[in-house]
Amino acid sequence: MEEHKSNEIIEKLNQELLEKQEELDRLNKMKGRLFSIVSHDIKSPIGIVTGFSEVLMNHISENYDVKDDPQLDLIKKHLSDGKDRLLTLLEDLIFWVKCENGSMPFKAKVHEAKHLLESAVGLLKTQVRDKEINVVVEVDDSLKLFGDSNTLLVIFKNLLGNAIKYSSKNGTVSLSGTKKDRVAVIKISDSGIGIPGGIIDQIYEANKDKIRPGTNGESGIGLGLTVVHGFVDLNKGAISVDSKEGEGTTFTLILPSEEIEQ
Repeated sequence: MEEHKSNEIIEKLNQELLEKQEELDRLNKMKGRLFSIVSHDIKSPIGIVTGFSEVLMNHISENYDVKDDPQLDLIKKHLSDGKDRLLTLLEDLIFWVKCENGSMPFKAKVHEAKHLLESAVGLLKTQVRDKEINVVVEVDDSLKLFGDSNTLLVIFKNLLGNAIKYSSKNGTVSLSGTKKDRVAVIKISDSGIGIPGGIIDQIYEANKDKIRPGTNGESGIGLGLTVVHGFVDLNKGAISVDSKEGEGTTFTLILPSEEIEQ
């Protein structure tokens, strides 16, 4: 009798496990489809929208004197801001998807640290100009990084973008780099609003509760630092943060400066 009852319990547990496995398989397929939509299907229509925004902005610049029509100047500014934010959101989503499914191309070699950091600054020149941020780059020309240039650039661009986002107008953002033993120590610091103590332990998680608007109301979806953390791991590095609310933030990256086995 007891053996029969035990068999019934085991059979019931096996059935429950089977159902849970089927549900997990279904969710994984749904996740895969979502990743595909984000990576491919959304990219094309957003490209069309941002492309036409660019055409319209150029048309306004070439055919109208915005000094005589402040409304046109405002429309142009909103189009430019909206386009930049939309592309940043899409970029973060795509990088997050590639982090999650392990499909990010990766090719490590030696790079000049200063060149990569200055490239990141160049990609954010509009945000730097609009908020009149003073960006200081203090990196020795000889400092090298061993890693994948695309993912390293994404790391620097996201951290620099956050520094600008959470700095007030006329604030200062500094990028420094030194070599210590066989690694490079990169610091990205700002004089901004800092990170509240209640969320500092969650900043690398894809958690909507950590999302905060920038000092000019800049929006985001909270994936930038999640992507940064994933790409730092890919490059065999480490990241830490030191921040005090109201006094600014410093992110410190420890990255290989010499070739290592991947």
